[in-house]
Amino acid sequence: MSEASFPPPIGGWTLETVKRIVRDYPKESDWFDYKEALVPHKDQPPDKKGEHRGSIRRCACAMSNTNGGFIIFGVKDAKNSKTGYPEIVGIDLKGDLRKQFGDLLDEIDPNIRGFDAKTIPFDTDESGEGVWVVQLPVSPFRPHASEGRFYKRVPAGKCEPMSASEVREIVVHVEQQRRSKEMLLSEIAMMAFSVVNMKSHIDNAVGIGDRLNIDGASILVRDAWHLIRDDHASDFLLLCQQGRRINMQLDRVWHAALARAVNPQASLVFDTSEFSQSLDAFMETARLCCQAWGVDLTRALSKSSANDLEGGAK
Repeated sequence: MSEASFPPPIGGWTLETVKRIVRDYPKESDWFDYKEALVPHKDQPPDKKGEHRGSIRRCACAMSNTNGGFIIFGVKDAKNSKTGYPEIVGIDLKGDLRKQFGDLLDEIDPNIRGFDAKTIPFDTDESGEGVWVVQLPVSPFRPHASEGRFYKRVPAGKCEPMSASEVREIVVHVEQQRRSKEMLLSEIAMMAFSVVNMKSHIDNAVGIGDRLNIDGASILVRDAWHLIRDDHASDFLLLCQQGRRINMQLDRVWHAALARAVNPQASLVFDTSEFSQSLDAFMETARLCCQAWGVDLTRALSKSSANDLEGGAK
């Protein structure tokens, strides 16, 4: 496995992945945090149990506020290990670990709304023990607070309280991201609305005066690029390419119509089947782009239609 691909997506984690991390990161980092247990031991005093849960909440809060990261349950960190190095000790994998972890997140404000997890049993162990890994992405709803304090993750692998200026900076940044995302989604919906109109007038393509605002959409895609997941990036790029193709097809028929106006003998050939396929392909890609951010294109089109009617009434 190359350094560029490490760590792999959580679905590809194995026990060897955990062993490599423990070997290469003897000290916790801004990306990795080791937790010996998810649930505190029943014999621990109440204050120790509370501190254990609070430590997990602070870690989840800090990672969600900063760059995301992985919490690896079943690994004793160096300062608590007799060897002075991280030690894979395992946890009981029976029970609903996602619910147990999710219950801890419920006490974070605002609530962290998503995480991935991977259960990694020991290869030669029949006791039901192993390692449980949680991946927390950068949260679109940050900053998050635990017990009234906002935390950040630092390279030393610690969770530190954020200053007022840091909290304010995140709030402004997240608001800018939200606006970039909303503007791009709105532009996609408006272009899809135009495509629906083109589809209804396909037999009179010469009369279609509108063109898709691909230059504007490309700028919005660039501005929101850091918000687009890697597995959906190609959809947004493809949408711009398909939009340019539609505009080129309309330009060709328009130029042919002008030539025919000057010379009635000039041919006016327009393949409506090919144009229809281009429109259908654009709509499917637009649907995928909206779906990437949890938006239903049909509902977005309804909103665009309402806005269009409202603008016309004014």
